[in-house]
Amino acid sequence: MQISVQGEQRVRVAPERADLSLAASQEGTDRAKVVADVTAAANEIGRELEAFKAAGVVERYSVQAMRTYAWKKGPHSPERITASVDITARFVDFEALGGYTAEAAARTGVRLGWVNWALTDATADRLRDECIAGAVARARSGRRRWRGRPARGRSRSPRWPTRACWGCPSRGSCSTAGRG
Repeated sequence: MQISVQGEQRVRVAPERADLSLAASQEGTDRAKVVADVTAAANEIGRELEAFKAAGVVERYSVQAMRTYAWKKGPHSPERITASVDITARFVDFEALGGYTAEAAARTGVRLGWVNWALTDATADRLRDECIAGAVARARSGRRRWRGRPARGRSRSPRWPTRACWGCPSRGSCSTAGRG
């Protein structure tokens, strides 16, 4: 059995959390210095996020392993080293998020990525149920209204496509609609 309804319901709510992506990264010709600087920056960010977590500002965070690679601009140029550590944090306090991103953006060796705004799972589930119920209610009320009106100047009910029309590209607007 399959039941289909057509209706729409929209709900707009403020986000409840924000996932921040940032990275400690640096480039240079001295491998040891680049790695040490990125390690120091990542450790500092990790300590700050741990303090935020203890204060209830951050729900969780993760610090990934360092990635490094070497490259040359040309055959006679010195080898350049790039190192980076990706970090994500889920903030629940948006004022703290704004202050932290403003401060982090001013740091050398810190690159801000993105902020993904989201709802908690419980709120998303509740709103999904409300939207489904609202869409079904709109579909029902729209169906009743449409059925009660005459179809484009006709006094009889509208013609519905037959089984033969279901696969038809005209979607039931052909001359066979309502027959059979």
